[in-house]
Amino acid sequence: MNRTMWRQLASGLLAATLSLGIAACDDDTSSGTGDMAVTSDMSAEADMQMNGTPGNGQLTLADVVGTVFTTKAAPQDKLYRTHTLVAVASLPKFAGTPDPSSNFGVTPTIHGCSIYRYNATNLPGADGDAGKVTMTGFNATTTVPVNAATGSGYPMSAATPITCDRSATDMLYHCTFGGTAGPDAGGAGAETSSVVFPAFPFQACLKADPTNPATCQTIPANMGGWPLGTEAGCIDRFTYNPKDPNAPGQGGTNDCLPTNMTTCVTVLKLCEQEPIIPLGVSEITEKLEGGADWPAAMQTLGNGGGTDGGMGQLAGAFFISKVTKGTAGDAAEADITGHDLITGGNNLDIADGAIDATKDLNIYFSCDENNPNTPGAGCTGTQDLVGLLITTSTSPKTAFALSTATGSATCSQPVIAGGTVTVKANQLTAMLGGQTGGSFQIALVRLSTKLQSPAGMHPLLAFTAGMGVFGFTNQAP
Repeated sequence: MNRTMWRQLASGLLAATLSLGIAACDDDTSSGTGDMAVTSDMSAEADMQMNGTPGNGQLTLADVVGTVFTTKAAPQDKLYRTHTLVAVASLPKFAGTPDPSSNFGVTPTIHGCSIYRYNATNLPGADGDAGKVTMTGFNATTTVPVNAATGSGYPMSAATPITCDRSATDMLYHCTFGGTAGPDAGGAGAETSSVVFPAFPFQACLKADPTNPATCQTIPANMGGWPLGTEAGCIDRFTYNPKDPNAPGQGGTNDCLPTNMTTCVTVLKLCEQEPIIPLGVSEITEKLEGGADWPAAMQTLGNGGGTDGGMGQLAGAFFISKVTKGTAGDAAEADITGHDLITGGNNLDIADGAIDATKDLNIYFSCDENNPNTPGAGCTGTQDLVGLLITTSTSPKTAFALSTATGSATCSQPVIAGGTVTVKANQLTAMLGGQTGGSFQIALVRLSTKLQSPAGMHPLLAFTAGMGVFGFTNQAP
């Protein structure tokens, strides 16, 4: 499999950068655009006043989940409930200039989006020297990362720490898991942008009583089953069994599918992985060693205090209430919500062609798993921020990496601001830059945040960590 990735810089958290990246791979699993970073240090040996305003930085570690689309035939064309760890060290020496359609502001509260359109002649700026950056506290014990570059899923843990170093080639920070890289090393030593945490088959169970262990048969690891053997670190999910007697190719009625499980005799129990464990378990530490352009700094996000950890516990998951196009609250607002066939809830797998660049895109979210369809439910009192990143590609979602240009909208606001994030129609138009066809990648993340100011000559350094969701959709031709 070919490794691909994307890394986006944009927007502000106060005056800081909210940046996200989603990892996956092309061919078998597809996500991301190529790294469009500059190839030289634009700021080396230069006078600060001649080159722009000092940039603001952000360190991010987030666990996001969604559907990865592949080029394989159905049903292998979709990998449901796939997680990835977003590890970003965004430490620009100078601030960038967003598109005029941007409406990000900090008064009366943080709100709006910063919009960028990147191509071969308009590239993101380089990072300054901050020394090594390390991130720890994610689940490196009961996870099985799959390296998209090699197809390897071993060793059976995502080695810690994640270390980010500035490349001498593109002058951007790239983050890798600990350990030694190799063709059979799994996540060890691999760039975080190359690694996914897919849901593994664990057991085949009778559909009539799938939660009864007596009706289930464990799938061996050498047949693609969960390698750790126990359910430690797993969220149980049920879906259709491709080996069911009524599944396609098994000689039955051939209508036992994820969209129609009526005739299924058995179901498949999946182990959905948890790279970051919510509800007060995970405690993420982000450390900047310090260098010529950024001083040393360190913060811990989350307190590991369990479900009674209070306000200090790490930001948990969002739940998509709905996705619409049109003016929010208007009678003509149209529902384009994606649906998760595994959980039965909503997600960001919007139908192809449903996003209309002449209309606002609105994403409604809940913080309450027991009330997911009510925007803003369970969000009262939180100090977390919501980050929304939409990235465009000139290629379809099954080959998202093969892009000649990308657009990005990075939006931020307090989680308690109302349960809705909006990207305006003129911002969608600016992101697309006149392209037709292609695709969108969307990520919505809830972030615990700590700010450090001043950070040397830079006004602000934001430390963020949390959880979120992502999705893909093709643009209308």
